[in-house]
Amino acid sequence: MSIVSNYTPTNQPIKDDRAIITSFRGKFLGVYDVPLSDMVYGNRYQPARSSGEDRELRRQLVSDIRRRQMRRAPTVTWDSSLQKFRPNDGNHRLQAHEEIAGQQDLSTYFVPVAVVDWGTNVIGEIEYSHNANNHEPAKAGTKKDAILMLEQLNAQGVFRGLNDKARRKKIYKLIDDNFSSCCSPSSKANILKNFRLRIGQTKITQFTKRQLTQESLAHWNLPGKKFRSGHHVIGKTSFICSVPTAADKAIHRAAVNVVANKSAGTEVKLLCYSNASKISSIEKERDKVLREYACCNRSLWKKGFVVSEISFLPQVQKGANMLEPKQIFLWKPDPNDNNKEKWHDLRNNSFRTD
Repeated sequence: MSIVSNYTPTNQPIKDDRAIITSFRGKFLGVYDVPLSDMVYGNRYQPARSSGEDRELRRQLVSDIRRRQMRRAPTVTWDSSLQKFRPNDGNHRLQAHEEIAGQQDLSTYFVPVAVVDWGTNVIGEIEYSHNANNHEPAKAGTKKDAILMLEQLNAQGVFRGLNDKARRKKIYKLIDDNFSSCCSPSSKANILKNFRLRIGQTKITQFTKRQLTQESLAHWNLPGKKFRSGHHVIGKTSFICSVPTAADKAIHRAAVNVVANKSAGTEVKLLCYSNASKISSIEKERDKVLREYACCNRSLWKKGFVVSEISFLPQVQKGANMLEPKQIFLWKPDPNDNNKEKWHDLRNNSFRTD
């Protein structure tokens, strides 16, 4: 007996995803009026969202459905373990109907839903759920949602046996096909980098904005709970936590302000991290930063303006659950070289020869 044999086809004029479902090799069974009580929905059943419920979207959907009915049917599939339908797409729409149903005196509240049978096609179901989140009235998928999709597909063995080049090509195509708001080269590179980190394919740690704030405040023992990188000035010291390219801009602004006598800041302390995906790239980046600011300190800046510290947040894993030590370099005179100012490495109490 078919899973839809107990339900009545809807007579409401409503759009559905039958063409997209078929393209992902799903069996479209039709649009049926199904009691809300026969379905599961809510945060636990978000099929393609890394975060929970979007209450603002739900509020908008409630208003929209009341005003002109639902324009596109949610897509559901039968879950034999739950003995209910669960959403492949349209979780927020089902939640909106739940709110509307609670304000009506009805023994049974029906919702028109598109029913699909995926059989054993788990990969097609995953791809459809993420693809469907990119049309109205759904909210476009985010980078975090893209990473979630890649993790789900990885668990199904989609990337098994692929070399790095082939894996990257396949992942970029998946992003292009399913995430219209994340298709720029930088967005795709960021998604790939974080996906590799999540599944343990990289030995490089990355930081969230909150973690960078916490690291900055702790490193310099600064007061408060907020840190404004590039603009955090205390007395005559500017504190900057940044990737090297952005640090260049922030330090340049600070130097210009000193030259123009618009700022009392005459010292810069820099805490660097990298977005590079290779250890060799991080090491080259760090060496370049130290060499360039050594040159600037000696010959470019106005007298009294100096980058007095460059530190690097630990990002490279050296063993199981163990990160490299933090690197701290201070600009100071080398007593063994006629007091020539150089970068002093606190790890081994030595001076660089830049």
